[in-house]
Amino acid sequence: MDFEACLAAIRADVAEVLAMELDRTHDEISLLELGADSLTMLEIGARLRDRHGLAVTTSTLYEA
Repeated sequence: MDFEACLAAIRADVAEVLAMELDRTHDEISLLELGADSLTMLEIGARLRDRHGLAVTTSTLYEA
C-alpha cells in the first residue's frame, strides 16, 4: 500500500471511530479538536494495530 492509500485508510478509520464524515478530517486538525477523548484514542490505536499492523501509542495520538 502506498503512502496516500495508507493515509486514506487511517483517516477512514478515525472518521468511523469518531462517527463523523470523512471529509471533516485533515492534517491541520488534531484528534482532540475532532472530539477524541482518552477512550476514543485507545479505540483508534487498537484499530490501527488490528487493521494495519501499526503500533501507535496513545501519547503519539495525542500529539497527532
